[in-house]
Amino acid sequence: MGSALQTAPATSRRSLAETVFRGDADSTSFGPIGRISQVKSERLKGLVGYYVSRFRTRNEVITPITTAMHAQFIADVVKEGIQRISEGDNTRLSIRTIAAPGMMPMLTEQVRRAGGQLEAQIPLNANYTLVYIGYNDPSRELSSELMMAYRANVSASSMRVANKSHYNSAAYSIRIIDGEERSFSGPEKEDIYCLLRTFGHTRQSAIQMIEDGMNIIGLAYTGDGRVAGMSITERRAIELSDGTRLNIAELTDGVVAHSARGNSLYSTILNEVYAHIHANRREIAIVYAESNVSSMPLLRAAVDDGRVFDGILPNHHRIINPRTGELELKSMVITYMTMAQIGSMLEQRQDAALREAARS
Repeated sequence: MGSALQTAPATSRRSLAETVFRGDADSTSFGPIGRISQVKSERLKGLVGYYVSRFRTRNEVITPITTAMHAQFIADVVKEGIQRISEGDNTRLSIRTIAAPGMMPMLTEQVRRAGGQLEAQIPLNANYTLVYIGYNDPSRELSSELMMAYRANVSASSMRVANKSHYNSAAYSIRIIDGEERSFSGPEKEDIYCLLRTFGHTRQSAIQMIEDGMNIIGLAYTGDGRVAGMSITERRAIELSDGTRLNIAELTDGVVAHSARGNSLYSTILNEVYAHIHANRREIAIVYAESNVSSMPLLRAAVDDGRVFDGILPNHHRIINPRTGELELKSMVITYMTMAQIGSMLEQRQDAALREAARS
């Protein structure tokens, strides 16, 4: 099939690329797998590519196009996405794909010629990389001045000495929810919805996120049982054509109520999520996040965790401005860490906790 695509005319290749633009709108933060669909914030988003023989999410098994001409296929998908953006209401194309060693130069050039750009890379293991490819409509372009300012934020944050203290917001209790069996009370759902509105979620999509058995939910409760903060970690398993199984996790919708900010509560929640993943989900190779690059507290938390910083996704997502109540476009920076790095970070924080206990 690869050789057939290699010699196929552009019209045939476009019809092949068109096959991945299908399905209903997707409400997850991770986005659809094996296809590209409309997601929040006027985007077309999805994870597609040659090397994946089967993408699994819940009970869904999808077999996308298989071709040795992966780079050409992705370039054709970029062209098709740009064409659809020019004809519709979406203003950003966000594609992710799996790249093998030696493919990056060709993929970079093909995508550039198609009108897109490589925005970030996450090494999944020695053999495969998760690649972010993007395109913004001119109406959504990020100014060069803002991009420089965001890069300065990332540079300043990454130079900061990490705080390895043991996070513990004593006024709150943390609950970690993982697996298919889960239940939430009416007041819990209402609190969670109020928090997730920050990211443009509807009541329905917010409940879908927390009830999805593939997602790890971290909740922080006040003494009277209200949910004051939360984190969602979306797990996915990707099975490649060579039999490799890649287990990844994305830290997606994390937020703390305005009244609970300023006491490291989000870092406390994440610390418990990391501990849970390290103890119970050791198959996960990489934990990564798309963090608001204009939020210095989030960048500081990433540094304290020991996450590696990579590329910036320009005007990627809409987040509510707490001062105006309006959804505003925000750029995201990719940060990630391996299971080994998580283990090292947890050990350092445990040692810090023991030292603090010894001094008290």
